[in-house]
Amino acid sequence: MNPLATDSLRKKVILSIIVSMFLLLFIAISITVYIEESTRDEHKSEYHEQIQRSINYSIKYHQLNFTYRIKRLIDTTNIVELFQSKDREAAHAALQKSWNSFREEEPSVDILHILDANGNSFLRMHKPELFGDDLTQVRPMIKEITNSHKIITGYETGKHATVFRVMIPIFDKQNSYIGAIEVGVNPNFLIDSIEEITGFEGLVFIDKVDLKTFNKPTLLNIAQYGLISNPTPHLSSLIKAFTAHSPLKDSVEFSLDGANYFTHLFTISDRNNKEKVKLLFFQNLSNTKLFSSYLQVSLAFLLLSLFSFLIWFVYIRINIYQSQVSKIYNKHIQALKESEAKTQAIFEVTPDIMITTDGEHIDTVNPAMLKFFSYESKEDFIAEHDCICDFFLEERGYLQTDMNGIHWLEYIRLNPTKTHRVKMLHEQKEHTFLVWEKELKLDKNRRSVVTLTDITAFEELGYLLNNTINSMDSIFFVKDEQFRYLECNHSMERLIGKSRAEIIGKTDYELFAKEEADFYRAMDEEVFKQEKTLSNFEWVKYPDGRKAYMLTSKSPLKTDDGEIIGLVANTADLTKQKELEGSLKESQALFELFMQNIPAGIIIKDKERHIIYANDPVSKFFDTKDIIGKTAYDLLPSDIADSVSEFEKKIIEDGYAQEIQKMLDAKGKEHIKRVLGFKIEHKDKNFDIGLVCLDITEDYRIKKELQKKDEIMITQSRQAAMGDMIAMIAHQWRQPITVIAMAINNLKVDLELEQEISPAMLHSMGDGILQQTKHLSQTIDDFRNFLKPNKEKESVEVCRVLESALSMISQSLKNNNILLKVDSQCKHKILTYPNELLQVFLNLINNAKDSLVSSKVKDASIEITLREDEGYVITTFCDNGEGIPKEILKHLGEPYVSSKAKSGTGLGLYMSKIIVEKHLQGILTWKNIQRGACFELKIPLQNEETS
Repeated sequence: MNPLATDSLRKKVILSIIVSMFLLLFIAISITVYIEESTRDEHKSEYHEQIQRSINYSIKYHQLNFTYRIKRLIDTTNIVELFQSKDREAAHAALQKSWNSFREEEPSVDILHILDANGNSFLRMHKPELFGDDLTQVRPMIKEITNSHKIITGYETGKHATVFRVMIPIFDKQNSYIGAIEVGVNPNFLIDSIEEITGFEGLVFIDKVDLKTFNKPTLLNIAQYGLISNPTPHLSSLIKAFTAHSPLKDSVEFSLDGANYFTHLFTISDRNNKEKVKLLFFQNLSNTKLFSSYLQVSLAFLLLSLFSFLIWFVYIRINIYQSQVSKIYNKHIQALKESEAKTQAIFEVTPDIMITTDGEHIDTVNPAMLKFFSYESKEDFIAEHDCICDFFLEERGYLQTDMNGIHWLEYIRLNPTKTHRVKMLHEQKEHTFLVWEKELKLDKNRRSVVTLTDITAFEELGYLLNNTINSMDSIFFVKDEQFRYLECNHSMERLIGKSRAEIIGKTDYELFAKEEADFYRAMDEEVFKQEKTLSNFEWVKYPDGRKAYMLTSKSPLKTDDGEIIGLVANTADLTKQKELEGSLKESQALFELFMQNIPAGIIIKDKERHIIYANDPVSKFFDTKDIIGKTAYDLLPSDIADSVSEFEKKIIEDGYAQEIQKMLDAKGKEHIKRVLGFKIEHKDKNFDIGLVCLDITEDYRIKKELQKKDEIMITQSRQAAMGDMIAMIAHQWRQPITVIAMAINNLKVDLELEQEISPAMLHSMGDGILQQTKHLSQTIDDFRNFLKPNKEKESVEVCRVLESALSMISQSLKNNNILLKVDSQCKHKILTYPNELLQVFLNLINNAKDSLVSSKVKDASIEITLREDEGYVITTFCDNGEGIPKEILKHLGEPYVSSKAKSGTGLGLYMSKIIVEKHLQGILTWKNIQRGACFELKIPLQNEETS
């Protein structure tokens, strides 16, 4: 047996150990470097994402903050009234305090601006000396809010700055759009926000083209961007060192003063996706450096120790490695704590519900979550609930605690591309949330950050929009670029006679006849070609055969960047309007035909009394067609025009008037016109004057002749009555004359017989003669008063007029053995013509007397009653004669119709009727009674006077 070669073996062992250690060292170094690089890249990525989230959050926070503050400014100040009154100085003064407050609280606020409804600048608080310029051509956001009247936010370059803008529309009390208020925030606010959240310093660069637009000076230019931030000395050193290594790029690592830095570059675009702003952040890698410096020291120490103390080196290396791992772990813990603090800061301010949970138990919550569920703290919530899923409402299509045997959080993890929604109850109202999950890989426990965004308002808006579209009577539909239907409402379904499911995805050629489809396709192609809204009128036919007249408007459907992706159409049914239009035209033609053929002049004047309408009779009367715009003074003599002017003034004051006017036509011929005038009121409190002129020249002449004829007949009737009056006077005088004659004859006899005549006898005889002569004188006065013409009404008692009539005719009645019965009750006096009333009374009594005498009735009598009833003085004359013959009764009261056979003319009763109806405004009627006839006279009590 050969001896053991210990030296060789030792050498081999030593060599094996050395090789093994070198291999292990190489592997350890490679793994360490890989871990370091991977961890660094992961941290860089996480920090990059954290900065992006912080930027998004800061933008959203400032958007909500300034939206609220501008709305609050509008609601709590009179800025809208000052804006409507165009009082710029007062508006500037009213906004000064708010402007100063904005600037103090947020130094990055550069712009507070008011614009009118047309996109013109009304007031720039940052440059009050500049106003009135049209911004719609240089500011797309202004043009957009002018059309949409909705809140708009985003970055945009104006005439003076590139800023983040929040634009709020302004409405008046009638909810009409009158302008907008905008606040502009310098992009530096993002630098301040990110530095506060992450501790990273940063700078803002803006496109040099925009800087030239508003003459903004720059401290440094890199490529096409200029620096607008005011850097600190440290930032100046950083940017100088950065530009020495690279242009404006992301993920650049460089060193300064022994520290390593890493860049994060972010781009902000405007609403048209055009890059406007670059944000450059510097991350100090000293705090995140893993162990590269330690590795170098360890390697050097290891190499020295390996050749002298191999085993001890391994032991030391293990200790060093453990020490490094501990340090790395501690740094990770520190970084996680810092990240947790920053994440908690985001938790505190985000309006969304955010929790960290393993799905069954909650670790952390934010204030929005506690507020929604009405709890003071996380501990109060956990004391009653283990999981937020306790509040999930069971509804199909929404997250439940158990999703087909899978826990809700695990279900979200297994379906990352699916949109997850959940419903929860708050204050008796269902709220819908979108749910996002981000798993936290911090330890062996699987935990996730769960974010719940309340979309209740958006869902309600979508539901409202869908209901609104389907509630429209007009037809609504959307097509894509291939002319396929993407959406339609119920009215469209009714037109085609198919359901929505049968319409969506089809083209017009699959739904309509080829001729109709060709027409629709041509219009669609024209909309795409011209890229604007086009409209047309057309008749369409429903499945039931009903035809409708439609107005169709089609507009291109565009994305935010202006790309056309389809078209949207709205079709309104104008059938009724079309029918009404036809009816209106027919009515207008009929009205014009009526106005031109009506036998009257129709004139309409404006409130300045200029003619704005006149029909043909008016034009013919003045013998001119050039009548519009003229006044009465242009067409009539001044005296007649003055009368017309006064008449029109009365119309304006009273609203209505009428009168008889004399006018001269174009040939100088006089016409008598009955003019009816009325005021035509408009809704805007304006008015016109309407005049209707009826030519009554011939009627007026005939009326005058008839009036003259009536007066002649009344006079003739009165003169005819004089014969009867003389006969009455004869009857009245016969007895007094006989009494006087007998007294004188007795006196002569006594003288001839020489009988003594005493003074008492003479006095008695004289009194008797005086009494009789007084009676004779009264009879003459009554006769004279009867013949006296009445020119004015007098206040009299009807019973007194009746007494006068009876005093004249009573003797004649006695001589004819006619009994007179009178029942007279007077309470009031009336205004009337007493002699004409007396004539009527005498005619009626004489007619009754003649009827009784001619019929030779025994126990002849006339019964007269006078009473007041229902606003009339009623006098009735009844006799017990033979009555009025039936063949004469219906014609009685007409001229020359009499019941007295050959002895009567009929004028007495005819004139009595004329006097009663036209002069006394009364009513005279007659009728036969059981024995005889009755005549009733009713005179109204208006204008009566109390007795």
